[in-house]
Amino acid sequence: VECEVNAVSRLPLVTWGLAALICGVSVWAFSDLARVVKEFGLVPAQAWRHGGLTFLTSFVLHGGLLHLLSNVYFLLIFGDNVEEALGRRRYLALIALAAVVGDLLHVAMDPHSQVPCIGASGGISGIIVFYALKFPHARLGFLFRFYWAFRWVRISARTALILWLLLQSLGAWQQLAGFTNVSALAHLGGAAVGFAFWWVCHES
Repeated sequence: VECEVNAVSRLPLVTWGLAALICGVSVWAFSDLARVVKEFGLVPAQAWRHGGLTFLTSFVLHGGLLHLLSNVYFLLIFGDNVEEALGRRRYLALIALAAVVGDLLHVAMDPHSQVPCIGASGGISGIIVFYALKFPHARLGFLFRFYWAFRWVRISARTALILWLLLQSLGAWQQLAGFTNVSALAHLGGAAVGFAFWWVCHES
């Protein structure tokens, strides 16, 4: 969570709208998840089916309640500040490009895979990276359990980003080795777009 909230001056309508869209579509899909994922998930071996539409539809689908809630949580926590920093149009462009680049990297990793890829993580990874670079000194809190007690650990957004990138790099190695189905490469692709947007805004 954000320990020191960076107040926004206007309502984050794009962030709220995306969160509502993702929740609505995902909950609807839960009633027949296997069929919906098979039809609208991103399958690397058939990446351009439906005219490439699955690059978008896969973004709003999630494999379960925990997958959905975790992505929407990070979208809401970090998205409002990024939306205000970039403006609504550039914010939407960040999310869309991060999601697509993440998907393309996932497809390139195993272009013959028949396993559908779903989730908003690639786009949200772009938001996370932009936030951490734009607000490096923001304090983030993480709740950990130490034996029978719970403890809050507070670190800067910059430190959290470094740790997150290390975890994603490890995840990418596990993905390439076939040890996991979690697409860390999609996260890293989205992260690269987040960095690119920050760099352009930082230099301008």
